[in-house]
Amino acid sequence: MSEKTNFLTKAFNKKADSLLSILGQSYILVETSQIHDIRLNIKRLRAIFHLVEILNPEEFSAEHDGLFLKTLFKTAGKIRDIQVNLLNLEQLAEKSELI
Repeated sequence: MSEKTNFLTKAFNKKADSLLSILGQSYILVETSQIHDIRLNIKRLRAIFHLVEILNPEEFSAEHDGLFLKTLFKTAGKIRDIQVNLLNLEQLAEKSELI
């Protein structure tokens, strides 16, 4: 295994483990920070996928091989949008009670 491959494998495994850990914790109640961490880890994994594609374009396609990450990223983004909207509604309700 080349030094580049070893580095990329370690980087991928570290981010994948982190993502799986967060996902394992958040199947019941998803905290705002967990969604942020999920999206951040997905971004980093996708960056690794693009780097692997640059180094080995004939055997790897970041778009094709990382499609599951794109889907997960979009879903997490929708959840994050809902969280932000709920926070905004709560703040608006608090303000309206003060008036």
